[in-house]
Amino acid sequence: MAWTQGQKTKNSYLWMAEQDILAFSDLLLANMPEIIFKPYFSHKEDDYYNNPPTSVSSLHDILTKDIPKNDQYTNKFISQAFTVLPTNHSWGILLFNYNKLYPNHICPSTDFNPYIDTTAYPEEFFSVQASSLGIRWNISDQKNDPHLCALMDQQIKQIWKLLNIVTKPVKCHELITGATRSSPNYRIGKQMYELVKKHYWYIQQGQFYVIE
Repeated sequence: MAWTQGQKTKNSYLWMAEQDILAFSDLLLANMPEIIFKPYFSHKEDDYYNNPPTSVSSLHDILTKDIPKNDQYTNKFISQAFTVLPTNHSWGILLFNYNKLYPNHICPSTDFNPYIDTTAYPEEFFSVQASSLGIRWNISDQKNDPHLCALMDQQIKQIWKLLNIVTKPVKCHELITGATRSSPNYRIGKQMYELVKKHYWYIQQGQFYVIE
């Protein structure tokens, strides 16, 4: 069966400070203790993702602590955590990509590609790259198990409900064109919002945006 038949996705682009990650992590532990995250390493074998964790770590600990990755795949800028849904099954992998080093100091004259016209940009500025939380699964493979289908939907809805408690919608406009950007998939943590407004940081998801 082709993957596109029955495919469903859920995804959010996020700007979250460490305190926002902690608040989300605490809500998950309090309300959904069955959701257990593991560090994500893209080069691991499939059985790593299908086996339960050998030890329980909070989402906050995985995303914000330096986890040893003594190989060529080490990335000091991004931490990743995952869990499989529904619980104890593996219909879909819920993946959190967290850009843990912020803000980024940007000098367009030296940091941008030479073909980009940098005259409209400030000489230098600070920005926060988007993190993301997303999952993809296929309901066609689950049609014979309505109980697990319902559990999958319930857990995904609850996870995003908790996420929405510690974040709020992003209202912003493009740095260069001034065009308003509005998307239900863009959310910012309460602590990160205060930092962005206080220090006049921009946010980035492809383009650079100014928070309103």
